Amino acid sequence: MDKSPGIQGDTLDLSPEAEAQLRKLKQRDAEVRAHERAHMAAAGGNAVGGPHYEYQKGPDGKQYAIGGHVDISLSSVDGDPEENEKNAQEVRRAALRIARKRILKMPAIQILRRKIPTL
Repeated sequence: MDKSPGIQGDTLDLSPEAEAQLRKLKQRDAEVRAHERAHMAAAGGNAVGGPHYEYQKGPDGKQYAIGGHVDISLSSVDGDPEENEKNAQEVRRAALRIARKRILKMPAIQILRRKIPTL
């Protein structure tokens, strides 16, 4: 059994401030991972690999995602400007879908949507 200070059995003995920080980190981690999954889905075949995350160590010693990104391929097809335009439009639509979802969740936009239902 680990006799490190602050550890009792299998649970951590965290201060109220550390517990609050841990809750925030866990919430942020879930938000970041969901957001990057949405980017992966929206990017479709233009996504290169999986999501990349930036981490912060929590008071429990674990790593929590606090930011991230998905690499997108904008490779061009020589001699096929129509295919290149199609790829660029697909990437643009994917980015706008994600941006629109985030914007529509903002409190000010929620108020406007009640007043102007067509937003």
